[in-house]
Amino acid sequence: MVKKEKYLILFISLLIVVVDQFTKYFVKKLELGQTIEIIPDFLNLTYIHNFGAGFGTFQNWGSILILISIIALIAAVYFFIKLKDKVVLYLIALLVGGIIGNMIDRLAYGYVIDFLDFIIWPIFNVADMMITISIFLLIIYLWFKK
Repeated sequence: MVKKEKYLILFISLLIVVVDQFTKYFVKKLELGQTIEIIPDFLNLTYIHNFGAGFGTFQNWGSILILISIIALIAAVYFFIKLKDKVVLYLIALLVGGIIGNMIDRLAYGYVIDFLDFIIWPIFNVADMMITISIFLLIIYLWFKK
């Protein structure tokens, strides 16, 4: 992999962190628990504090989630250095951006700011979305590559 591509992968992670934090910055202007209807009966913005992991799982596991995030970041850096598979590296970029976005919240506030409310699904944020998409696509990619 050429150096330019590695920089692009790092840029993707950074871009995800910036978008995640930018959206959370504006959501914090709402009152905690406030909901704004975006698409009736489909999508709301609802500002909540999530003391757990993605989609409200593992509530009040703050320190453990920070430790898991650090371990995941170390593993991601290892794979970034060792792997040559471009698809996996781009998916790791999504994962890293999501992990860092939520870790910033956990370290700064002790919780994660969530706001995307699709009504039939637990409320989440951009970082959660990137983590979920990257893991899902990694599983599918590695399954079919095998």
